[in-house]
Amino acid sequence: MKITHVISMLLLTLMFNCAPDLAKVHVDYDKEANFSQYRTFSWSEEIEENNKDNNPLLNNSLVKKRIRAAIKSELEGRGYVFTPEKGDLEVNFHVVVEEKTEVRNVPSQGYRYWMRDDVRSYNYKEGTLIIDLIDQEQNQLVWQGYSSGVLKDKPNPEEVENKLRESISLIFQEYKHRAG
Repeated sequence: MKITHVISMLLLTLMFNCAPDLAKVHVDYDKEANFSQYRTFSWSEEIEENNKDNNPLLNNSLVKKRIRAAIKSELEGRGYVFTPEKGDLEVNFHVVVEEKTEVRNVPSQGYRYWMRDDVRSYNYKEGTLIIDLIDQEQNQLVWQGYSSGVLKDKPNPEEVENKLRESISLIFQEYKHRAG
């Protein structure tokens, strides 16, 4: 009987350790772009248009203000100067929320000497923050980074701000350039 409990615990541990990482960061960039020529940045006018129809809990003026502050901090930390006029780089961001379902096989002990799997499904929301850096002069996307992760149902404002700052910091860790 003890051996079946040990095997069950090992299988559960293995299953949770091999589960996909739900906080992912990806980047893409134009290999021909000369990033050393960029010194200033400004906000894209498309920010308001891009984020109208999605989840109002994440697409509101408070969240946008937090995202802008975190992005501004990251770029200024790399030597870029913000200008309300047209900067060398135009910064755009999008927030996307998707409903997802995860199905897991959970081993459970049946009667006496046999094992069976319980199949369980979990519904959750995954949020993705996408940051675009656009060459203002050529009106061309030169760098894009995004982070995805599981969203809590009822986060408090501090949790939202911390998660946004963490995600934006992780995204910009992949931005290997500094202002010219």
